[in-house]
Amino acid sequence: MASKRGRPPVDSEQLNLRMPRSMLDALDRFIAEERPDMGRPEALRMAFRDWALERGYLTGEASSIELETLNAENDG
Repeated sequence: MASKRGRPPVDSEQLNLRMPRSMLDALDRFIAEERPDMGRPEALRMAFRDWALERGYLTGEASSIELETLNAENDG
């Protein structure tokens, strides 16, 4: 039986967006100071997840599983 390669099956959708330079600079500072092992996509997912959890738009258990499977190693 062949091993499965590529992205794990996750219900997700690619999102492309533009951000003002000031927001990118802030994101890059956060990454450099707090999470140097994290890329921009992963840092944005984490920040949005935390925001959504804090406001009750997302529940805790499901969000942590999804965030763990979406990381810099499987960004396209």
